[in-house]
Amino acid sequence: MRSWLVLAILIAITSARPPGSAAASTDTTATIEALLHSARMDLGRSAIEAHQRAVKALDQALQLAPRNPELWIERGRAHEIAGEDQASCACFEEAVRLTPGNPDAWSRLGTARKRQWLRSVDSTAFDLAFESFAEVTELRPDDCDGWLQLVPLLFEDRRLTAAWAAAERAQDLCPRSGEAWLAIAYLAYRQGEIELADSAFAIAIALLPPALRARFDDVSVIAPDEDPPREWSAGGASTREFWRPLDPDPTTPQNEAQLEYWSRVAHVHFLFDDPVRSGLDARAEMYLRYGPPRRVDARPAGVARYFVCNPANPTAPPMYRPLIPQVWDYPELGMRVLLQDRRLTGRYDTPIELVPSAYNHPSPEVLARRGDLLALQNGFAVFPTLPPPAQRIEVRGTAERFEGEQGPRLVTQFAAPAEPGDTLSARCTVLDAKGREVWRGAQRLVTSACDPTALQVGTFSTDLPAGDYRVTVSVRDTHRRRGLYKTPVGLAAVPAALALSDVVLVCGSPALFVQESSVRIEPDLDARLSGRTPLVVYFEIYRLTPAPNGIARFEYEYSVRPLGESERRSHRRSSRPAALVSSSATRVETQAGTMRRQFVTVPIQSLPAGRYRLEVRVRDLEAGSEVSGAVEFEKK
Repeated sequence: MRSWLVLAILIAITSARPPGSAAASTDTTATIEALLHSARMDLGRSAIEAHQRAVKALDQALQLAPRNPELWIERGRAHEIAGEDQASCACFEEAVRLTPGNPDAWSRLGTARKRQWLRSVDSTAFDLAFESFAEVTELRPDDCDGWLQLVPLLFEDRRLTAAWAAAERAQDLCPRSGEAWLAIAYLAYRQGEIELADSAFAIAIALLPPALRARFDDVSVIAPDEDPPREWSAGGASTREFWRPLDPDPTTPQNEAQLEYWSRVAHVHFLFDDPVRSGLDARAEMYLRYGPPRRVDARPAGVARYFVCNPANPTAPPMYRPLIPQVWDYPELGMRVLLQDRRLTGRYDTPIELVPSAYNHPSPEVLARRGDLLALQNGFAVFPTLPPPAQRIEVRGTAERFEGEQGPRLVTQFAAPAEPGDTLSARCTVLDAKGREVWRGAQRLVTSACDPTALQVGTFSTDLPAGDYRVTVSVRDTHRRRGLYKTPVGLAAVPAALALSDVVLVCGSPALFVQESSVRIEPDLDARLSGRTPLVVYFEIYRLTPAPNGIARFEYEYSVRPLGESERRSHRRSSRPAALVSSSATRVETQAGTMRRQFVTVPIQSLPAGRYRLEVRVRDLEAGSEVSGAVEFEKK
């Protein structure tokens, strides 16, 4: 019975249609399709007139079919091209409302909302952009593009684990996608996976389109005044030569400075590359030169929101045009960078300044005291030389000069904090004055004899010709944490006469370091003593002159004297005469042979707090010659 009723209703509705209504509907559909096709063609052209025709065609089509989501998407595209972000976002929102299951509409809405967030730095816009891209992955979980769109937002939100999961999902779905490998590469680097990052970048760059691939080898954005200018080519020898002397850790086959730059290029691509507006603006350039800012202020106080446009007629009054400012804050560099959107299209430029602002450049004073930064061309670009604090091991060390069988001997000793049971390993590289590697070594660190519960230590020793060198020691643990100790050192030629090694301040009793015929010393890297702890130093004496019976006689004298301001403070705090502030002693020793290893223990409990210098003088009593050395320390 019900089926007959439904059939009757359908017959009634059909019979009630006016003659020719089906034909009219067909004509309307054809008109809409023609207008849509025409609009799409015109939106692909760059002429302003073509854009205007497209807008007119889309508006006519929307009057005929206001619930057509395709029309709303194309109308949103037209607003995008015109730089009208808010209007484009509203159009995409309408398309999503009409077809909530359309992932393409959600993707366009996410891009529009991300564009709004990059301009406003508003957390609500960020959340809406993230929700839009998350919806794309819900509707189309097997599309790697949706997962890649989430990666930069998760990274900006400091959710590295989630960003890594999204990148892995994209790479699983599209194993031949250069962008998927690129996401893996830069996230691996940010998590301390240096080896994985280096290999993933190699794969990614090879798979990327030529235009994007070229960005990774183009260093003109960070070194525009390179002299002499070079032709930078993808993977070319000149590019490798540019990065080679900038490598902060030559102990590894990877170049961490280059990986840092590549990571910036990758994030700039994912965050700032716009499918509608080609080319990178000043925000991307700042990121490439200095990395992520600590803070971005889209409503900076006291910053002009207009600029003066000089008319063609110089006698005419100035014309004021609005602009949208942003300030990027880099407090660790003493720098605040002002950027301006003068065309109101979402593309930012640096200000036009007759006199360059000091705030738009790193502070020279900050760069001078930051040993963990590498500044190119007086701060035009800055790169870290150490891992981030969360991934960093604080390594301290000292490079000491002794003599070996082949000539000068360089002994590099270092220490790193470690819990009992931790496994730390170290690598050492010595470069000569021309940057050529002359020695390399590796070892596991051992428990410190001076602080066995908190430190592990290591020693690298090698004979080298006289010259100037740069020593780098890298330390790693099993948790991807890294640390560096770097120092320049000069080795003098071995003289033919009496000589003295460096005087080394050591911790603990000499009995800890003497093992039969060998000596293993552990330097006191803090060089701070307190209470009744005596000062212990070690040095070696070379080419003593033996008597006819083969026994050499020598005399050593030490003296402890205050340093600079410490001396003045010591006198003010103490009523004792200056002679009691310092101390000295002399001893005569005999030695079978021409070389002597010597420990000296100096009581310092009577010294006031301050900085001091221990001076050691050695006199060969047979030859009458003498040599001296010194070391500084602090009494707490």
